[in-house]
Amino acid sequence: AIREDKKIEDKRIKNISSDLKIDWEKLLNQFNKITGKNAKVINQQVKNKILARLKEGYSKQDLLNAIENCFNDPYHKETNHKYLTLEFISRTDKMEKYSTIKSL
Repeated sequence: AIREDKKIEDKRIKNISSDLKIDWEKLLNQFNKITGKNAKVINQQVKNKILARLKEGYSKQDLLNAIENCFNDPYHKETNHKYLTLEFISRTDKMEKYSTIKSL
């Protein structure tokens, strides 16, 4: 029974760590595809913020939803998306605001 519990625990830890693995190039491509921008890199500070959001319980899909919802936000359309960056999206309050919108 103890061995079974260990297997279940190992699997749970493995699932959590795989949820925290990000293909940064893929994320950058998705960001550019959604926003029409041509961002070149994701700096370490932004990577750390994104990982922190994932550790808080946000999913990778939440991150993509936040990018898309922010892109469709009337304010960001008016400002020609100049404030829409991965750094902006990775802020706790912005992730909370934009990841949960069903449709604008």
